[in-house]
Amino acid sequence: MKRLLLVWIGLALSWSALAYGELIVRLRPGVDPQQIAQDYDVIYRDGAPGGLFFLYEVPGKRDPHVTQQQMQLDQRIVWAEDNLTVEMPEHSGAGKANVIGAIGNDNEFYEMNRNLLNQIRWLPPLTPFPTREIRVAILDTGLSPHLPQLWARVRASYNAVEGDDPGYDLPRNQDTSGNGDPDEGAGHGTMVTGVVAQLAPHSKFIVARVADSDGIGTAWTLVKGLAFAVQTGANVINISLGSLQRIPAMSEMVDYVSVEHSISIVAAAGNNGLRARFFPAGISDCISVTGVDENDIKAPFANWDSSVDHCAPATGIRSYYWNGKWAVWSGTSFAAPMCTAAVAAAFEVGGTRSPETIRAAFDIYGDNVDGRNPEYDGEIGLRLNFTRFVIGVASSLG
Repeated sequence: MKRLLLVWIGLALSWSALAYGELIVRLRPGVDPQQIAQDYDVIYRDGAPGGLFFLYEVPGKRDPHVTQQQMQLDQRIVWAEDNLTVEMPEHSGAGKANVIGAIGNDNEFYEMNRNLLNQIRWLPPLTPFPTREIRVAILDTGLSPHLPQLWARVRASYNAVEGDDPGYDLPRNQDTSGNGDPDEGAGHGTMVTGVVAQLAPHSKFIVARVADSDGIGTAWTLVKGLAFAVQTGANVINISLGSLQRIPAMSEMVDYVSVEHSISIVAAAGNNGLRARFFPAGISDCISVTGVDENDIKAPFANWDSSVDHCAPATGIRSYYWNGKWAVWSGTSFAAPMCTAAVAAAFEVGGTRSPETIRAAFDIYGDNVDGRNPEYDGEIGLRLNFTRFVIGVASSLG
């Protein structure tokens, strides 16, 4: 059984199976997960928030796909899929973060990103206080404990990896990739959260740590994070993780989140520099975001494909880091949360809208940059125009 690496938007796949024999299973309400384990002679490993999703291990040398096929015929089971691995995109083509200084005040933060804010036509909040609470779920490496101003905006947090803290984004000397460079993902989730915090300053957060400090997670940790986001009232979800390999469990979970619970998912398109679908961004019910530079030219590392819905700046992005300081990093991981912030801002102004309305809005309310990217015509989407998007969505129906 192959496994996938949750890529920090832009990572190449270079992994073999890490959890051979593990199956993610969705049960119908009221079904006893322990009874399923007994009936199929499998080992119960874990359960996700909400009591619908469970992880089982097929022991010994049994072919897990035989058990999977049997489960899919069971009326008590909605679906059963492999547990694959994913890793962060910035492993593949956008480099590492660089610390640029101690935290100052908000005015300094906005000044550092002034060119970026101008590029996307950022719209500050129309009122000094929020008109309604909008919850943004960030599924990533967590949030640094050194940033109390961001934790004050956290409404719920969850550690789907270690489970021993609220989901802190810190170096933990983890070299899960085995490349001799530990903690490559430390600060990633904090950077992503900081982007949303700046562009949608009234938003509240649901923090789910679904990848370790090396930027590695699994389909199962992502399933747990998505289930937690649904349970805790997320209005929009950001996933700056993924894989070039299709993740069947993610297709099922996107349907659960977007179709059954009407929550929009924004995901990074990946940093492999390929015409390729990156998952879960490549799933039709997700909003796939790729990256451009300061001149609206497609970033060299950014993926492109007809499935991409939108693009946003992805080079030299400044945000908060795990050590409580500012840092600069590049990658589609940091383009996606700009679009997530636009959704949150639009919801605050005009109320929530359906995922279908939001996906359609990204096709309408943006700036066409195909003229600057003739090689990628129709494959990087419109570039984010924050003001046009917020006003357009807020005035729409649906």
